[in-house]
Amino acid sequence: MGTIVHILHLEDNPHDAELVRSMLHAQGLRCRITVVDNESDYIAELGKKTYDLIISDFTIPGFSGKTALKLAHERYAEIPFVFVSGTIGEDAAIDSLVNGADDYVLKSKLTRLVPSVLRALRESEHRKERRRVERELKQSEEKFRQSEERLRNMFDTARDVICTLSTSVVITSLNTAFEHMTGWKSDEWIGKSFTAILHPDDLANTRRLFQLVVEGTTQEVFEIRVRRKDGMYVTGEANATPLKKEGNIQGVLATIRDVTDRKRLEEQLVQAQKFESLGTLASGIAHDFNNILGIIMGHASLLQMHQSDASVNPKYIESITKASQRGATLVKQLLTFARKSDVVFTPVQVNEIITEIAGLLRETFSKTISIATTLDRNLPSIVADAGQLHQVILNLCVNARDAMPKGGVLSITTAAIPGDRLSTQFRAAETRDYVEIRIADSGTGMDDATLKRIFEPFYTTKELGKGTGLGLSVVRGIVESHKGFVDVESSLGKGATFRAYFPVREWKPTEHESKRPSLEIIPGGKETILIIEDEELLRELVKTTLLSKGYVVLTAENGQEGVETFSRHRDEISVVLTDLGLPLLGGEEVCRRIRALHPNVKLIVASGFVDPKLKAEMYEAGIRRFVLKPYQAEEVLMAIRDVLDDAK
Repeated sequence: MGTIVHILHLEDNPHDAELVRSMLHAQGLRCRITVVDNESDYIAELGKKTYDLIISDFTIPGFSGKTALKLAHERYAEIPFVFVSGTIGEDAAIDSLVNGADDYVLKSKLTRLVPSVLRALRESEHRKERRRVERELKQSEEKFRQSEERLRNMFDTARDVICTLSTSVVITSLNTAFEHMTGWKSDEWIGKSFTAILHPDDLANTRRLFQLVVEGTTQEVFEIRVRRKDGMYVTGEANATPLKKEGNIQGVLATIRDVTDRKRLEEQLVQAQKFESLGTLASGIAHDFNNILGIIMGHASLLQMHQSDASVNPKYIESITKASQRGATLVKQLLTFARKSDVVFTPVQVNEIITEIAGLLRETFSKTISIATTLDRNLPSIVADAGQLHQVILNLCVNARDAMPKGGVLSITTAAIPGDRLSTQFRAAETRDYVEIRIADSGTGMDDATLKRIFEPFYTTKELGKGTGLGLSVVRGIVESHKGFVDVESSLGKGATFRAYFPVREWKPTEHESKRPSLEIIPGGKETILIIEDEELLRELVKTTLLSKGYVVLTAENGQEGVETFSRHRDEISVVLTDLGLPLLGGEEVCRRIRALHPNVKLIVASGFVDPKLKAEMYEAGIRRFVLKPYQAEEVLMAIRDVLDDAK
């Protein structure tokens, strides 16, 4: 044994003590032995230093081995203790072992001493190792318990919803943030399908993304709408990651952050940015609209002057019609851009929108800025919200104008781009084609620091009071909401080029959207129609049109008169066409009172703009159709014919 063993030997007989020493050295045990022969010296040695082993006689004058064993273990619980005695009864030997002695050796059989000592030392080491392992295990268990408690506290106190799902989308755990966000108790949903609490419109996309997470191919952040206990929906920003055990996916860990307030604020910021852009265009709009009014008024005067000359009338009428259509288009653009409405995705011809905006910008921007368009004639349509697409293009053009205070060239280009060409730049790009809108300027350009922050909300290089810093952040938000991408290239002194990519998607129009009948082929009828319209010329125009188709027509110039007229002729009137913004009594209240008088009457509402929320409420209340002003005669006739035919 290489290590020196320090031994305390309690023995009152010097001869026996020397015999033990000789036996230990003779059998090769490297040791240093301290011999004591009384209680006081024994206790003193125990207090001086730590020994590796104690050897003790069982019987000491005025002291006992049993007491020595007890004192040793009080100070050193794990120290090995071996009795070496001349005589020891069987009961005493057993009792000593029970009380912690490792062995006993008779002085008459000292050949057993070294094996006994070595065994006692080994067992002592084993006990120490076992206690060390037990101590470390206990410490590990305590650390694990504390860690688990910390994780549980983090789980339960996290502001975001944290949940675990099985691979079949069943909820297996939820934290308390779920209760705060939804009003549901966690145990009301554990064991149920996660999809059951989602908005129906979000199910397909969520299932698709969940499957990608389970397959380990995506961890993208996505938006979902979660149903509260009160039936309302909150908007959440979700992220999911697979849970693995031994390499196999056992489920999914998902976090959901409530972004309802943030989305509401973003909508408000978008509206604020719209007003900023509208202010920029105000002078050009006024100029363009005044020109339109001038054309209409001038040709109307010519018609009055040449009433007897039938050969010139058609030319003047055509000019008035074209000018009116221009005015209607301009108003429609303004409403499309400025109003706060639901996002409505429809097929959109990008080139047509760019042509409209380019014409408006030429009237609005400084004449030192040349506007050039290069449009792909074979450009496919995209499915988009027309108003938001207007805003993207307009914001980028206004940004380009501001980069050219001394004038320059603003170019707008469109092209169809295969998706695989974008995949190296945008990881989320699909294999489908994309429509590229490229807007470039010859302005001052941007440095690298500006390029890195250009799409951040409220970041602006303009002087105080010249802009909100929202324009480009709104652009990115809109493009990404259309599953598209946006990027920019620029360097100081070399202008900037913005590119927006929108995916090309299929669109199947409904039967109603496909109808484009001409005035001549729309059938008339003999039913009675009530027109409630405060604009006299428009009221008379609609009346004349309906009379020409054989209808019986009643009119009213305000809401109060409209209700009274309907009350008198309720059994005759089949359809009511009413404006929404009426004097004396608003159109919404008119509809409510008329339906109270006759629940089955057909109601059509005409207005320049109807708030989406109000529109939904009016549909619920039984309104059959809405006609957007300014309308063509064909639209009114078709709407009336549709609601009449639906009843048959």
